[in-house]
Amino acid sequence: MEEEEIDNLIKIMLDDNEVVLKKYFHEGSIYVDTVSKDFVPDDDRYATVGGRGPLRISISNKTIERIHYLDFPSELIEEKPTPSIEEIIEKAANRRYINEKDIVDFLLNVDENGHSNDESYHINEFDRELIGLEFNNKELENRFRDFFNRIGVKFLIDKPSKILIERELPDS
Repeated sequence: MEEEEIDNLIKIMLDDNEVVLKKYFHEGSIYVDTVSKDFVPDDDRYATVGGRGPLRISISNKTIERIHYLDFPSELIEEKPTPSIEEIIEKAANRRYINEKDIVDFLLNVDENGHSNDESYHINEFDRELIGLEFNNKELENRFRDFFNRIGVKFLIDKPSKILIERELPDS
């Protein structure tokens, strides 16, 4: 199958506001990641909107279909190392927004006590404007508060051991 033929098949399936992010060749098929033209990498706000799902092209019979995200071969998903706390802060500051992944990555950086595998905290509220965290571990709660202060996140102590975070960072 020629590259031009592949591109023509893909164009048939794309919306006007959709572009190809990356193509993967795997076991007789081509998998195509697509995103909205408005997509901003490394930003949760896009993820909450959702997408149409990747494409799969069968090379042997020259067919194309849209598949569910769970049908995308997991071995094609690139694992990225956990960013440092400084990298998390820099990315959040650049996008002016806190992602859920920033919270998870921060936890992985400070997780010498295994907090990510127990009931030390949980996210009890999650939308585009707010994230609510509830803690069962005061030390971990204090570390998160320090982290949010370093980023410049506005947060509210809703009740003892519960923090509400405004995801949008205030202008400096």
